[in-house]
Amino acid sequence: MISSMPSAVQVNWTLVQRRALVVAGGGIIMCAIGAVFWPDHFFRAYLVAWNFWLGIALGSLVLLMTQYLTGGAWGLLLRRIFEAAAGTLPVVAILFLPLVAGLPQLYVWTQSQAVAESPELLHKAQYLNPVAFEIRAAIYLGLWIVLAVVLRHWSNLQDRLGPSADLSRRCGTLSGPGIVIYGLTITFASVDWVMSLEPRWYSTIYPPLFAAGQLLSGIAFSVAVIMWLAERGALAGALHTQHRRDLGNLVLTFVMLWAYLSFSQFLIIWAENLPEEIPWYLHRIQGGWQWTAMALVLFQFAAPFLLLLSREMKESSQRLAGIALLVLAMRFVDLYWWIEAAYPGGMSFYWVFDLAALAAIGGIWTWCFLWLLKRRPLLPTSDPYLAEYLPEVAA
Repeated sequence: MISSMPSAVQVNWTLVQRRALVVAGGGIIMCAIGAVFWPDHFFRAYLVAWNFWLGIALGSLVLLMTQYLTGGAWGLLLRRIFEAAAGTLPVVAILFLPLVAGLPQLYVWTQSQAVAESPELLHKAQYLNPVAFEIRAAIYLGLWIVLAVVLRHWSNLQDRLGPSADLSRRCGTLSGPGIVIYGLTITFASVDWVMSLEPRWYSTIYPPLFAAGQLLSGIAFSVAVIMWLAERGALAGALHTQHRRDLGNLVLTFVMLWAYLSFSQFLIIWAENLPEEIPWYLHRIQGGWQWTAMALVLFQFAAPFLLLLSREMKESSQRLAGIALLVLAMRFVDLYWWIEAAYPGGMSFYWVFDLAALAAIGGIWTWCFLWLLKRRPLLPTSDPYLAEYLPEVAA
């Protein structure tokens, strides 16, 4: 028998959702002003913000599939958060549409004159063209949505039917190919959406680095949310000190993975010193961007790494949530550095549109996330492995 489980009614979800809509409204107004008067900067800002929120949703989907394959208490604690975040992918797909309208402002390969004058772009035109770009985007987003919807449907079915090892096995069976599908699609998506901003540059490490960033976003967001819930008593009796340490170690693992891939890319390009590769870093260590790069080294790797080595930091809900939020904030800065530095000129006041787009998309995304999260118990009460992984909440 499952004992009385923590539920979503202990948190004032309506109030939080209203605040999210207020933030979204303010962001939309600023974005509208930017779209009218500074369309180039608006679309760049929108691309940064959209990739940030996509990273949380998609990273959560991959972590959900990983948990179905590996098991463990960490996944049961975070499963509802993963499911709700991944469940926002249809909304994320709709929010992709403004980027379709902004292709000429974003990508040089959409400009016929630029393509005609460049043999390199002309050679890549069969792949890098608006029609192919849109078709591929529809395929990527469609496959991700199908995975998220099917996993959530089976999870809902398990809630209605009771503990079912068959449904859990079904989720695991789908998750294996699902991770492979993610690996293939995110490789092409990272090239299409971000690497092709500088179509003459390439890096074979870039797609894994892009994926690692999404996983880091997903785990940082989920840990921050579960610590926020724990502070409000919504998970009373379920989240213990050992669980906090485990979740902190997961964040540390993905921080180290991101740092390893980032340094590997830098080291290889620096060692080869090829003229077709080094411009990517040259653009990002000049014109004020060098300070952003330094901030990434310090606050997306060094500070979280050192803090998460401390057991005391991981055992405190507030401190662990603070570290997770720091990592999440730096994920946005990382994408900002990747995308905005691809365009001529240094840093400028137009970063206000990056914040506006972050608020506009984020407010809508957060409202949808909370709407999905509050509809079900915060722990999967019908999972057949609940008693094994979380015996303290089962009788």
